[in-house]
Amino acid sequence: MEENKEEFARKMALLYAAWKELEGNGMLSGSDVVRNGKGVSEEAPIVIRTTEDYYVRLEYIILSLLLRGKEYKLAFQSLFETEDGRKIDRLLVSVKDSPESVPADEAFFFDITAGYDAIG
Repeated sequence: MEENKEEFARKMALLYAAWKELEGNGMLSGSDVVRNGKGVSEEAPIVIRTTEDYYVRLEYIILSLLLRGKEYKLAFQSLFETEDGRKIDRLLVSVKDSPESVPADEAFFFDITAGYDAIG
């Protein structure tokens, strides 16, 4: 039983960390997560500021919050460095608005420089 409490606490801590990253990116509107033009390109990525080792997991949690209520599947993920030295993680996701709809690819960009350089 104790192990379940620890796992639950770990998951809640990660969810809270993801929420704080969304807040720092101006992507919260009340209790809703809004994209606000963030994460649509390498010039306007969602910035993950944490230097903890879970920065990549935060990408997936944020992605699940942004795509809540939709079916999606990660199609491709790549890391690249910009001319100014930022580390950008690009996630290409196949998204279905409903079970009957045709999937559409959507790209999400995350600036993971802080965590990448700290763990490096």
